Amino acid sequence: MTKPSFHRRHPLLSILLTLCGCVLVTASIFVSLIELEDVKNRLERELTLALDRPVTIGALNIAYQHGLAIDLQNFHIGQSDSFDIHIPHLTATLSLTHLWTGELHFSEVTLNRPTGMFPARKYSGKAPDHSSLDTASTLLEKFGIGLFSVKEAQITWSTRPGTAATLPTGIDRFNMVLRNWQGSKRGYLVMSGQFADQAGDLLVETHIPAPKQIANWRMQPLTGQIQLKNLTGKIFPEAIHVTAPRVDIGIELEGIPSNGAQLAISIVDSAEKRLRFQGKGDWKSTSQQDSLTNLTVSVLEQPLEGHLSVTHAPDAHKIDGQLSGHNLDLTALLSRLNLPYLQPLESLRGAIISGTLQAHFPRQQENPAQIHYSLQGQFDEGRWQLTKHTALEQLGFHLDLNSTGLTLTGGTVNLGNQQAAFSGQLSDWRDAPEFSLNLQTQPDTHALSEELHENLPEHLQLFGQAPITMALQGSTENIRGQLTVDMEQTSVQLLPLLDKRAKVPATLRVESTWQPGTLTLNQMQLQIGKGQLDASGTVSLPTGKLTNFSLAQTDLSALRPHSPLLQRLRARGSVAVTLSHQTALQGEIVLNKAGAYLTWVIAELNNVNGAIAFDAQGLSFNALQVDLGRSPVRVDGALHNWKDFFLELRVRGENVRARDLVFTNPEAQIQKIDGRLLINKGGIFFDPVQVELPNGTDATVSGYVRNFSAPETFLAIDSFEHADVLEVIDLFVGPPRDKPQRNNRSKTKKTKPIRVTARVAKGSLGGLNFHHAEGEISQHRGLFTLSPLRFRHQQGYCLARVEKEGKRLKISGHLEDFDAGALYQETLKSRGLITGRLRGDFYLEGDGIGEPFWASSQGGAHLEVYDGALRKFRGLARVLSLLNVSQLFKLKLPDMDRKGMPFNRLTTSTTLNNGVLNTENLNIHSDVMNMTLFGQRDIVNNRVDVTVGVKPLQTVDKIVTGIPVAGWLLAGEEKALLTAHFEITGNADNPQVTPVPATSLSKTAIGLLKRTLKLPGTLISDPQKVFFPSQKEDNPTPRTVEKVPSAEKTESAEQD
Repeated sequence: MTKPSFHRRHPLLSILLTLCGCVLVTASIFVSLIELEDVKNRLERELTLALDRPVTIGALNIAYQHGLAIDLQNFHIGQSDSFDIHIPHLTATLSLTHLWTGELHFSEVTLNRPTGMFPARKYSGKAPDHSSLDTASTLLEKFGIGLFSVKEAQITWSTRPGTAATLPTGIDRFNMVLRNWQGSKRGYLVMSGQFADQAGDLLVETHIPAPKQIANWRMQPLTGQIQLKNLTGKIFPEAIHVTAPRVDIGIELEGIPSNGAQLAISIVDSAEKRLRFQGKGDWKSTSQQDSLTNLTVSVLEQPLEGHLSVTHAPDAHKIDGQLSGHNLDLTALLSRLNLPYLQPLESLRGAIISGTLQAHFPRQQENPAQIHYSLQGQFDEGRWQLTKHTALEQLGFHLDLNSTGLTLTGGTVNLGNQQAAFSGQLSDWRDAPEFSLNLQTQPDTHALSEELHENLPEHLQLFGQAPITMALQGSTENIRGQLTVDMEQTSVQLLPLLDKRAKVPATLRVESTWQPGTLTLNQMQLQIGKGQLDASGTVSLPTGKLTNFSLAQTDLSALRPHSPLLQRLRARGSVAVTLSHQTALQGEIVLNKAGAYLTWVIAELNNVNGAIAFDAQGLSFNALQVDLGRSPVRVDGALHNWKDFFLELRVRGENVRARDLVFTNPEAQIQKIDGRLLINKGGIFFDPVQVELPNGTDATVSGYVRNFSAPETFLAIDSFEHADVLEVIDLFVGPPRDKPQRNNRSKTKKTKPIRVTARVAKGSLGGLNFHHAEGEISQHRGLFTLSPLRFRHQQGYCLARVEKEGKRLKISGHLEDFDAGALYQETLKSRGLITGRLRGDFYLEGDGIGEPFWASSQGGAHLEVYDGALRKFRGLARVLSLLNVSQLFKLKLPDMDRKGMPFNRLTTSTTLNNGVLNTENLNIHSDVMNMTLFGQRDIVNNRVDVTVGVKPLQTVDKIVTGIPVAGWLLAGEEKALLTAHFEITGNADNPQVTPVPATSLSKTAIGLLKRTLKLPGTLISDPQKVFFPSQKEDNPTPRTVEKVPSAEKTESAEQD
């Protein structure tokens, strides 16, 4: 059997060996036919000529790539700073059929890891030409390249000046495949890559019209898509990159442009996969115009529809278009934009009724981004929610937007059924935007306040109309505003601070500046009637904290007619305020001739001058000059805790009117005052106050005045040195203070008395010196009461009551163990008539103090004096001289001149009427004689008119009978008894003394003498029987006025 041949047994191996042989033969023939160096030089020449740029090839070698190929190493095109392409390896597969004829045709060309740098394309202002495409198609056709590939290329390019720095500057890992783009064949192109700096990914897939048809591309069917993945939003306007940091962009095209091709564009958020933009339309293109019809657009899920056209003129491109939408949800649109400066508009809703877009691209502009366009539109049925309960309704305006600015005209808006008109403008909005906005309205202020009640003071009430104009202008970094409100027909109540009535001229003007984080109130001016407030300040945003504030000198008197608070305080003068609240609140209040009424308890504050510093805790001031009523004082103080305020004052002054303090006397003066006062909502506390009065009274006053609406006053007065009680009482003498009138409908609160506890170590009362005095003083409804008043005088004690109502002074009390002589001398400022221990009860009343008191005095007293002496005085001396009683004292009885006539007891009951003291029973009982006195003593006129009955020789066994008495001898059966009667009349300092026969006495007088002296009836009826028994009745002893020179001589040196 014949063995099969090799090629029969191994057919595949035989084929491979045959092919290898052919390749070796072909390679041998190729190498023998061409010179590699000649090929390299030929390629350099032809490529340089075709590309119009220098081309160099480092080396050319034989390689294998899907067939026999050449490998070009270090292939360079351009080799300049602006244009340079470097290809490390370019592999081109040879077409062997063309090689036999000496032509270089390549079925496949691959560029491995090329790098390229390209300059920014200079905008020529002309329509783009197709020279580059023509060159490419010419080279592809010349060398018969069916497949052109680029692998892992790196491409960079420069940008034109003025181009945004965020645009990509190159593509990394660029790959491209271009297949069969020759002659009349459509090419298929695929490109991919990554933009530099991780700006995104690129994918392009499309069919390209045949090179011969490229000039007439509009007539050719176009299909393709472009995908930009994870593209950085920074290369887009802020409205996109803020809302979506990374986006995916897809562009699809299919159809013949001249007839109408379908064009679709979409932009999707790379992270959230939310559709941000989508547009579809029919693209129809001619050499004169490109248009999009049946255009539907979705912007942030808001649907729009319309058309768009681009007209190509020799000098410019012009865009015309119109987009419209209905019931666009602007709330969703603005919230998705998420732009910081649009946050206040997030609650804006409305409908874009219609709009027209026009654009103009000047060809002569070097930068095509300089586009001139205009957009007109009408916004209507808008609503803007400002707060939870406040919204702008029926918002509408006409919009005119162009490349240089934005204009709003015919704007209308309703706030709480109050209509306003507005207009505005935005200029140079792309580079340095400046805007202006003007608003005019004339709202019903009451209805407006109801809408804005959450942002207004709680008790603010507004009524009437108030024309308002507002203007805003500036930029996003600086906004200036002016506001004017005419409030003449407006009634404004913010009680108790403000009560402005309608028809009172009033205007509010505000000029302010807004900057990020700060609102500066450059000028705030409020004019009401003749009053005016001028202020400025700074507000920190968004906290709303007032960081600076300044109120210029303000006339309080001019504002008072419109402020119940200022009226109640009777405020006057001027006040200025400065405030700073950067880190901590601090400020200053400057008062200039200010005045106020705080309470009827003390006088008004006048001529207040000085500065008051304050902070978050309170305020303080030093050496504040104040007139308390008409009394200048100096005040230091501090207020602690604004909410539950506690005011601490130190008041110092000299010659302060008593009535300016808590007292009522309009004439009395306090010589010196220095005290500490504590004031809170409960009242005024004296802690303590040192006072000195003109007559030497010094006292420490403590206590309180509480409940300002119905004041209750309690004071404690302590004197450790000296106090004149009448001087203290004099402080309370005067008409009651005027109390504020209350509304008849309100309940009248009962006023409470002023109560004072007085403690005096030593002092005087009407000249009477005392010690260890205590008393309770009260004053209520004009009635002053000092009761009980307890004090000691030497070894004596007094319990008294003092009342003062108007001018009427009433004094009553009880005396015990008083020194009668000291009492007389200290109270009447003259030598006392009697000495001894005094006890008694008294009641006095009169008008005023001092002489006016005695002139109107009424009252009475019952007094008893024990173990005393009747001092010698001029009237008594004359009585005794007539009796020649001085002879009695030679019998070792007490010395009348030195010690006076001793007595055991003196009793009397007296009445006082208009300064005239009357008595009917002043009785003196002693061992020497008994005396009785009745009559009157005029204290005011210093006159006396009394009758004295004297019964000497009370102890007859101690006295020798027969002693001459006025020239007569005692005789008769009652010779041990003698009664003499005298009248003492005239000036009390030098009275006339006249013996009086008993027959001339009235029966009333005789009864008094008989009862008090215990005399026999016969003697008291006719003592002449004793003195003149031999004289006849028809020749009575004449009544004579006896002068006693000896007595006058002895008494001339005595003082009354």
